[in-house]
Amino acid sequence: MDTKSAFAENDSVKKVNMSSLGEQARMVGGSLKSALNKVPNEFKITGVGAVLVFIGSFLPWWSMSATGPYGSTYSISAFNDSTFLLGVLVFLGSIFSLIVAVFEYIGKRPAFIKIPHAFVQMIVGSEMTLLMLIAFSILTSPRFSSTSVIASRIEAGVSYGLFVALIGAVMVAVGGFLEWKGAMWLERLGKKKDGGV
Repeated sequence: MDTKSAFAENDSVKKVNMSSLGEQARMVGGSLKSALNKVPNEFKITGVGAVLVFIGSFLPWWSMSATGPYGSTYSISAFNDSTFLLGVLVFLGSIFSLIVAVFEYIGKRPAFIKIPHAFVQMIVGSEMTLLMLIAFSILTSPRFSSTSVIASRIEAGVSYGLFVALIGAVMVAVGGFLEWKGAMWLERLGKKKDGGV
């Protein structure tokens, strides 16, 4: 076999391998999309909300920027300064919510949860929302507000990370409520079909 034909054969093998890889990637993407389509919207809301809370815990909850000769910027996340305990509780709540969402998706109930998953998500989401509202009230207190110091203007206030986490916590609570309400409605519908009131 000459060199040209060997290279041509090698190129054709590469093309076949690349096309089969492309087909495999499309199949995986299609199966992932079909799997996501089977997930109820309430689960999606809860799962996305828990991920937002998780990410928001690492983003700045409060930031400060100074202009003038002493200009600088400084920010704190959920795990720093006055919001440390609140931030840790919110972070743990997001992890717990994600674990419950995974168990919901695979259709299993952990032994330590004796009440419906939806009710757990609603309670955890409400708890995280309440904790972040407390953190918001702390971070908007006069101690953390804007001021002027030695010819510098210091702008300080709540930052975007707190809002990302707060939106996520509300989504967890709302998703849990919608799922719980839907489960109650289906249960009542089943009782009516069986002849109950």
